[in-house]
Amino acid sequence: MNEKSPQWVTVTAEHEGREVQGLYALDGEMLIVSYGIRSKTRQLVGMAAPALAQILLLEFAKGGKPLYGATNAPAASAYMALEPGSARRNELEAQRSDSVSC
Repeated sequence: MNEKSPQWVTVTAEHEGREVQGLYALDGEMLIVSYGIRSKTRQLVGMAAPALAQILLLEFAKGGKPLYGATNAPAASAYMALEPGSARRNELEAQRSDSVSC
């Protein structure tokens, strides 16, 4: 077998004033768009690959799901800045253990 793996190309689109970036590749007549750890595959039908890739990338962006839990980063940083044993840190730890309990 002499199958080539798809060649990945960067695709960008603007969503709510911010640039989002992903990758796309063609596998025969199928377009694969990757955004972080997620991907979508669509058949190319009457549309150029870069244009369809941008549409699929915008679908990811409009979904509002951040990559790798990125929205938790500011909260985690704020938590780590609190003094161990402080009232606020103890309160957050109690909330966390309540939400983790089964």
